[in-house]
Amino acid sequence: MKVQRISKHINKKQVLRDISFSIQSGTLTGLIGRNGSGKTTLLKILADIIRPDTGNILIDDTNLHKHPKLKARIVYMGTDLPYLQSLTTRHARYMYEQTYPSFNSAHYEELMQRFSLQEVKRVRHFSKGQRALFGLILAFAVHPSYILLDEPMNGLDSFVKKDVFRLLIENVVHQQTAIFITSPQLHEIEQMADNFIFLEKGSISANVNPEEWKHQYKKYRLRLRGIFLKTCKKKLIFLITPEKSIPF
Repeated sequence: MKVQRISKHINKKQVLRDISFSIQSGTLTGLIGRNGSGKTTLLKILADIIRPDTGNILIDDTNLHKHPKLKARIVYMGTDLPYLQSLTTRHARYMYEQTYPSFNSAHYEELMQRFSLQEVKRVRHFSKGQRALFGLILAFAVHPSYILLDEPMNGLDSFVKKDVFRLLIENVVHQQTAIFITSPQLHEIEQMADNFIFLEKGSISANVNPEEWKHQYKKYRLRLRGIFLKTCKKKLIFLITPEKSIPF
């Protein structure tokens, strides 16, 4: 997937500005940025849920917006599955079977059994961690080329995160899926990402692989006290480059 010069305004405010990068098969790319930096908007553009003002998304050099059938190769998972919560698990499965011709029912059942998830009357009856796993199970049962995940680790305990990490890595390695995952914090995906894209105020401030990250960037932790912070102690992390400091 190639992202070419994407820009987007929402309510007359520029949310994304001249975004360009590429995503390779069999890789996990982390999109890091504060809340409000444009991460969710960018994911929805990549999934063709919303359209950019300018720019193109290419899959195998074919324009996604002009060839909507390509959307069958992309699965987007928003935070906490809001569009699935009122459905039964069986109805959610049926919806994915009808939407994605590549949906593999046997793989779905295998993953449900592996993670001990039972069929429920409403997806909202799952715990937060179970909903995250259920969303990933639906996504991976599709066997898509691209999976777009919007902060899937948000609010999960360490045990569930390990299951999510394992599932992500397995599909990158064995299915050669390209996974694009957003997070407000680098440390959540630092150990498994092949590439990091840092988004700041709607623009890409850095695009690096782990080796470049180790050699070119340093972390500094600053402790701030004073009337500007409601708590007496708070840690802020800055990414230091020769050009500028990038807070996240």
